[in-house]
Amino acid sequence: MCIRYQLGCYDITGGTLMTSIAYRKMARQRLGWLITGVTLLLVSILIDLSTGPALLNIYDVFSTFFSPEKMSDPMVYVIVHNIRLPMTMMAIVVGASL
Repeated sequence: MCIRYQLGCYDITGGTLMTSIAYRKMARQRLGWLITGVTLLLVSILIDLSTGPALLNIYDVFSTFFSPEKMSDPMVYVIVHNIRLPMTMMAIVVGASL
């Protein structure tokens, strides 16, 4: 955690003056971790929605979100939207609250 000054950033924990280059590097690194985490979360959501007693392929899961009117089997829409999606969203909220 740091306090921004005109020339850089003063690190409260260590008491050193970080240059703006070091601060930008740290910000890019954090952004990289954030993007990696969000990507892993989205992949795990897709895997969670496609696995279960009724094994659905990834294409069926995508098509329930982007073109539900073109679904060949309406039961897939019901399984994803009424059963698996609420449980997945609940798991995300509970995990985020920890």
